[in-house]
Amino acid sequence: MGRKSIASRRRVSVTSCESNKEAYRLHLENNLMNKVAGRMTTINADSTTLPNRLEQKFDRILMPLPTRADKYIGTALGLVADGGVIHYYRHLTAEDFEEARSAVLNELNGVQGLRNVEVRKVREVGPRWLEVVADLHLSKN
Repeated sequence: MGRKSIASRRRVSVTSCESNKEAYRLHLENNLMNKVAGRMTTINADSTTLPNRLEQKFDRILMPLPTRADKYIGTALGLVADGGVIHYYRHLTAEDFEEARSAVLNELNGVQGLRNVEVRKVREVGPRWLEVVADLHLSKN
């Protein structure tokens, strides 16, 4: 479920970050066309700057860039609320799902406040190339 789907199907506010200026412009246009502009805050910035720019914490964080999510996990951890969930998407080279699952769990080893991790296969991107999502349930206590 994407950002637009969340904002339109659920009556919640959504904050989205887009660093590419053209993609940001199109995002704003899509927000208007899909009638979610009132519930969608779109920020044109590198997501690594958000913990210093925003005072709020988020109940749910989507990390939909699977090729680079490992570089941004620290940023997401700085933005998630106590008891929140991070949806951590990854592309991994693996023979099967179990190997990919082990690899993503190894990447997340040492994440502070991790209460529970659920890993699911999203799709096969190519031969021995899987997309998985790990739902990180966090508690900072």
